[in-house]
Amino acid sequence: MIRRSLSALSVFVAAAVALSGSTAHADQCEWVPASVAEQARIELSQPGATFIEYCEPCRDDLRRARVERVSSVTVRAVGRGAQHYTVIVNGRAVDLAYLFVRVGGGTTFSNVGHRTMCGARRVSPSITLGAMRPGFRANFVCPPGSRC
Repeated sequence: MIRRSLSALSVFVAAAVALSGSTAHADQCEWVPASVAEQARIELSQPGATFIEYCEPCRDDLRRARVERVSSVTVRAVGRGAQHYTVIVNGRAVDLAYLFVRVGGGTTFSNVGHRTMCGARRVSPSITLGAMRPGFRANFVCPPGSRC
């Protein structure tokens, strides 16, 4: 009886520790109100827009971020009663808090979550890749399907 109680207690403690860990990638702005999703769609639909996905709270390595050209942007209703929406970029649902967009040239990417005021926390308003990646070429974009 005691052994079974200790076993159950250890499972409970392990689950509690696992669930109480870091919530770094907690989908801060993946489901947003329609107005925020539409604003993000407009920002990402600018001619020549490129983006990177980079989760700062997750401690992603910015040096490994891929620059991609925006080829498609759609907004889709999610959840019950279509009260929330998600933004689909190049066929993938994205979290606006971890999406940085660049319109035109240069090495600075603006955080879409900050620009749309979705409530993103613990992320920079913008990042400059040239400072983090010495070999970064401002006009280079990874070809679709490549591993550059």
